Amino acid sequence: MLLKKSTLFITCIFLALAACKEKAKKAKSYYDSTLKHTTSVTDSILELADVLRSGNKPATKNFLNHHLNTIDSSQAHIHNLGSFEGDTSLNSATLALLQFYKNYLLNHIKPFYDSIPNDSLTREQIEIADSLHRKMLDDEAEYWDNFNNSAKKFSDKYDLNSLQP
Repeated sequence: MLLKKSTLFITCIFLALAACKEKAKKAKSYYDSTLKHTTSVTDSILELADVLRSGNKPATKNFLNHHLNTIDSSQAHIHNLGSFEGDTSLNSATLALLQFYKNYLLNHIKPFYDSIPNDSLTREQIEIADSLHRKMLDDEAEYWDNFNNSAKKFSDKYDLNSLQP
């Protein structure tokens, strides 16, 4: 009788651990998908500085349009991911970060370029574009902090480090 209870107890523990591991794998997949789509946007933000400094209005406008499309598709993907088992923190923080970039580009960078009549920017206009980019980098800090905190809490909550080799 004691052997049967011990075997049942060990089996239950094994099944519980396997279920936790499976949940962690699902959480890791969700986390990785979120990071992949966020990175596709943030990587091109780094390229934006070079494009802005080029002084080439058509190239910059093409880049902005492409980047805005990338943001839209990333937002759609993240939105479609939804919450992870009711946990909305990472999803919400990611969407807020992506929306910040979209709003900044649409409300600051794009209107500035739309106001320039020539295809080439003057030195002063390039300096303004560069200052707009620096302002964006300053303003993004609170969104990055929120995103990073949410990502860390998500990783800790679902013990994603336990999946590392």
